[in-house]
Amino acid sequence: MRSLIHLLLYAAMTVPAVLLLRKHQRKLVKAAILVVLLVGWFLVSALPFENLFYSFDSPEAVFDYMYDGRIVCQNVIPGQDCALVFGQEKVLAAVKSGEKWKIDDGFSLHMKSDISDGVSLTLFRVRGTDDAFVLVTADQEVSVSDRLGSEFTRLSEHWETGFVAYCAPVSAATESYAVIIDGAEHIVDLR
Repeated sequence: MRSLIHLLLYAAMTVPAVLLLRKHQRKLVKAAILVVLLVGWFLVSALPFENLFYSFDSPEAVFDYMYDGRIVCQNVIPGQDCALVFGQEKVLAAVKSGEKWKIDDGFSLHMKSDISDGVSLTLFRVRGTDDAFVLVTADQEVSVSDRLGSEFTRLSEHWETGFVAYCAPVSAATESYAVIIDGAEHIVDLR
C-alpha cells in the first residue's frame, strides 16, 4: 500500500512539473522547477508524511505498512513511548501517539555497536523518547542480563545468518548502564 501511495504522490508532483516545464522557456525557471520537484521527491521518500493524517493500531501494523506485507513481523519489543519491531533482517521503530502508533521518521533511531569475540552489542535510542533498547547478537547461545533486572527477550530466528539475538527495553535516563553477557560486564553509554 505504501508503494502505491508513494507512486501516486510522485505522479501528482511530476505531472504539474512537466506542464510547468513546457510552459516556461527560461532556463532559470526550468531549473527552479526541477529543484522543487527533486526536493519534493526526496521528502516523500525520506519522511513519513503518513503521520500527518494516519495512525496505526499497533506496532505490527506500522511494520506491515512500511514493508507492504512483504516482510513478516516476528518480534515486538515494547518500550514506554515506542516499540522496536523485528522481521527478517529489518528493524523498525514505531512511536506511540496516544493510543495509536506512528511511523518513526528514521532519522531519530540512533544506533551504536560494539563487537567482540562473536558477540555484538547494539544500542537503539529513539530520540524524543526516554526509550532505549539493547540488542545482543551472538554466534552461539549466551546468557544476557543487566543490573536493572531488564527482561531480555530471545528474538525469533529473524536473521538467516544463524545468530542468536536478545533484546530488552531500558530507560535512556539511566546514567550508567551495564549489560552482562556470559558473566562479562559491558558498560554502555545510553545518551
